[in-house]
Order: sequence, then C-alpha cells, then structure tokens
Amino acid sequence: MLPAHEPLDPAHWRSAWEEVARAGLGPVRVLADPGRPRDEVPFTGVTSVPFAMLCLVGKIQVRSAAGERFTLGPRQSCIWAPGTWVACWHADCPRYLRATVDHDHVFVAMKDHDRRRRGGRLVDLYGVAVPGLLDPAVRGLLGGLAGTVWSAETARAAGELLWWAVHAQLGAAVHPRPEAAQVRLLALAGRDPPPSRAEAARELGVAPETVSRLCRRYVGDSWTALIDAARLRRAELLLRGPQRLESIAATCGFASAGHLIRRFRLRHGTTPERWRRRL
Repeated sequence: MLPAHEPLDPAHWRSAWEEVARAGLGPVRVLADPGRPRDEVPFTGVTSVPFAMLCLVGKIQVRSAAGERFTLGPRQSCIWAPGTWVACWHADCPRYLRATVDHDHVFVAMKDHDRRRRGGRLVDLYGVAVPGLLDPAVRGLLGGLAGTVWSAETARAAGELLWWAVHAQLGAAVHPRPEAAQVRLLALAGRDPPPSRAEAARELGVAPETVSRLCRRYVGDSWTALIDAARLRRAELLLRGPQRLESIAATCGFASAGHLIRRFRLRHGTTPERWRRRL
C-alpha cells in the first residue's frame, strides 16, 4: 500500500523555492508541440492545462511528441503547453516541484525522497483555489504558450514568471521579486514596436522609475538595453532562414540594415552575413 499523501506545509514550499531563487533559476524548456507521438506508450497523456516541473536534486528525463529527448538537472525546468503530450521520468530525482495552473486555481506538489523515507510519505501535495490568481501578464503568457517561438531567454523568463506566480500564492515572495521576471518577459516579447518604459510601467502597474530600478537590480542593465538585446536575439533567429538583411532589420525594429550590422558587430564581433554563413 502506498504511503498517504498530505497537505504541503507552505514553509516547506518556501524553503524549496527560495533555495532555487537564491541560486538562480536555470534553463527552462517550453514544449508546445501539438503533434501526436508515433509511440504513445511512454506518455502519460495530454495535459489540458499548463504543466511545469522544476528539478531540485538529481535529474528528470523528458521526451517530446516529436521524439526529442533531454534531461533536466538541478534548477532546470520544463513547461508543457495545453494540448501537449507529456512524458517525464523522475525516478532519479529525489526532490522536485510540480505545478498545474487552471483558470481558477493552482495545484502543486513537492516530492522530497528524504522526507518520504523518514516519515513514510510518498509526496507532499497542496491544492489551492485562488479566484483571479493570475494577473494579465501571466494569463497572457499561459494563453500564448503554443503560439510563440521560444528562445532560451524567453523560455527562462516565462519559467520565472510562472513559478513566481505560483509561489506568490503559497508564501511571501523573497527577492528577486516576481516583477523582475515580468520586466524581462515584456522586454523579450518581441513586440513591434516594443513597449516604452512608460508603457511597460503601466502594464505592470508600477512607476517608470520602478521599471528602471528593477532592470538595474535584477537584470543588470537598462530597459533600453533589454529591448536592444531582444531585437538582436530576434534577428539571430531570422538569420537562420533565407530572409534578406534589409527585411530582417525592418522586422526587428532597426532603422536600417546598416544599423543592424553595427549593433550585431558590437555583440558578436562579426557581421550578420558572416555569422549566418557559419551556421
């Protein structure tokens, strides 16, 4: 007979998540492939809501519907979009956090193998009904999981935003504040035109000076520099295709192809076309 589940003590959740927050959340993967796997046997099914796993100790093996396999190590996370087939193995992960986010509640679980051994507990579970849990930024993120091209930077910002939204319901947040993840996500969103500092402040419900302070404190750069970096990352993605440089520059918000070349050379030490030929 399996050990009984128990309510998750918020203090345990805070301890686990704040440990990650202090060390820094690692890379985040977003799986949003609507396809059907050739072999359904390894998969537990299709998630109908956003689902996330965060490895604390050990490793979690993940397989996508497209056949990709990868491993989550400590501080690394994966988010599955609604409608995505889920396959993950955590036998070698003695500690992890898991969350599913519905329109009106969050359900989280924390596995701690040491506590299970000591107290005969399989996993700590904590379900909480929170009407209006998600602010507009988080709702927008979760609603667009399947319709976004995820770079490493945007996926990590999305992971921060999701996990901090969950954490805010389970205990007092510690630094870095969740607003910092929102600032980063807004900057990386690739909007055309990108939001100004004042527009970002209005969307976050803070003063423009607060946006600047959050950028300096948690990102180590200015709002303008974040926008510029986001444009360059978008250009890097487009350079992997056949699009002409003038078109890429216009798409990414640069004044001209020459402007893109100058900014690209400052970042990479080479021109976009030379960088493209090395791919």
